[in-house]
Order: sequence, then C-alpha cells, then structure tokens
Amino acid sequence: MNGTDVKRLSVGSVLAWSLALIPLILPAQSIWVDRTEDRSVSVEILKPALKENMHPEPAQYAFFLSLRVPVADSVRLVVELPAATRGGQRYDYGYGSYQWTYYQKAETAFGNPYLGFEASTDRNVFWEMGLRLPLTSEKKSNARGVGILADFDRMEAFSIKLLPLQMSLNVARRDASGLVMRLRGGPDLWISTDSKTEGDKTEFWMHYSAQLGYEGELLNLLAGVTGRLWVTGEDLTLGERSFHQLGINAGVNLGRFRPGLHIRIPIDKDLSELIENVIGINCSIRVD
Repeated sequence: MNGTDVKRLSVGSVLAWSLALIPLILPAQSIWVDRTEDRSVSVEILKPALKENMHPEPAQYAFFLSLRVPVADSVRLVVELPAATRGGQRYDYGYGSYQWTYYQKAETAFGNPYLGFEASTDRNVFWEMGLRLPLTSEKKSNARGVGILADFDRMEAFSIKLLPLQMSLNVARRDASGLVMRLRGGPDLWISTDSKTEGDKTEFWMHYSAQLGYEGELLNLLAGVTGRLWVTGEDLTLGERSFHQLGINAGVNLGRFRPGLHIRIPIDKDLSELIENVIGINCSIRVD
C-alpha cells in the first residue's frame, strides 16, 4: 500500500486492515526509556492487548534493542533494532459432524532498523534526527501488525516500502525538588520506495508529546500524552487525522541499571477500537 492508496481510505480502515494481513505503511526512539547516559544499551518489551476476542489470546510482543554512543562533543549515535512476534492460534469451525480446524502458524518479524543522531545544546535541550532503513519483509504481516499497535508512536518500525525521516526537538525543565516537565515535537516525512506508486510519493506527519513527573535519586515517575497528526491526510476531520495515547512510566535507578514499567492507553476511537492497552518493561544499561 502506498501513500496514494492511503489517502483513499478512512483512518479507521487503515488501522483495521493492518491487523488483517494487508501491508501498511505504518517516530524513532521511545520517550519512556531513560536516556540520561551518553553511552548505554536499552531493551524494551511491549505487550499489546488487542481486541480480537480470542480465547486463549496468542502470545504477542514487540521488542526494541537500542544503542547510544558518543561520537563527538554533545553528539551521540543512536541505533535501534525492532522485532515483533505473534504466537500460533487454533480456529475451530463448523458444527455437529461437519467440523474442521485451522491452525495459524506463529510468526516473528524483524522491523526496520533506525539510524540517527542526538545533539545536545545544553543540559535541558537536545535534537534528534534519523531515518529507518526499509529492510523489513512484506511477509510475516501478523507479527508486523502486532509491532505496529504495540507502539503506534513508532509505527514506521514495521512499515514496508517506505523510507521514513524524522527530526525532533526535546526540551526538559527540572527544579531542585525533582519535578520535571518534558516536551517533544517534530516532523515525520514518509517517502514511498514502491516503484508502482503514482503521483505524490510522500506523506507528512507531526509527532508531539508532553510529560510531567518526578526524578529522584532512586525513583522516577512520568505521565503524559503522546500524539501524531497526519498533516497530508485529505478529506478527513482533525479527529480522524490525529491519534493520542496516555502513558505512565515508573523507573528505578540501580547504578548502571535503570529498569522501568510502562503502561499506555489509547484515547482516540479509531485506535481504542483495536487495542485496549499496552504494558511493557524496559531497562537502560550504562556502558562504561
């Protein structure tokens, strides 16, 4: 599916079809993982609760492994590797003596790697700029659908035939008591790599977030809202072109290890009709 096709569909249809095995172009680093260390490795495991009415529900997870290393004064290289998995599922059909069973195989899909840079202007401000390499396979669409909805703020991680570019400005304010406010925002440019695409091969989005919390010597607490706006979406209302989620993250500072627990709940109808919530664990490890 290319950018031109997306314009012909309602946003709700686009989201629903992503779970129905239709390839879909679905920002980069998570704002919920600790990034205070210049040199670190971070791991995220996210489990979305999808509204599929399956009993038992198949195992489904998204994974993000990222590395941050300094390459110059106040500049860090960031690399992220995403993956997603969906367990097998058994479906029973028919009645009486006319019954049959269908088995859906388990899938694991590797997403599009992220490559970017972070540049700090001072302790409270830094920029992000990067892209995702369009390397994920068109196959394993069940697993890719899990990855898309596990972190809708990074849906490009499991896109196909798409080269996404992103830039973000991050601003944080902290006071002596440990209270903190964080703001983040910037543009996303999606460039179609499908040779069959006709007309406009680009789509333009804006991402933004606001967080409030407490950062202490041992415990960190953050709560906030993340959002995305489909700027080039045509014939859609503002509500149909925007997606928002509530999130909360609790983390513990254990020296070089900083584990955390994350919960996210969709606000908008189109997204909440497909997913109830996302629960995840994460850990940032300082590398000396």
